[in-house]
Amino acid sequence: EERELPFFPFSSGEYFEILILCQPHQFKVAVNGSHLFEFRHRVQDLSSIDQLEIMGDLELTDVKLW
Repeated sequence: EERELPFFPFSSGEYFEILILCQPHQFKVAVNGSHLFEFRHRVQDLSSIDQLEIMGDLELTDVKLW
């Protein structure tokens, strides 16, 4: 959870794309092609992560893993 953002990229009813890059020590998050924030891993064994939970009032249209 990040509490301070450089800008708020979301608008009600508008499409958005979130990209999450998992690096060895941190996640980097971009919204609509613009870097938003990064944060250090809280879990050390990254191979133990097997779920991503999306919560809130949104319609998920696509998920891609690379």
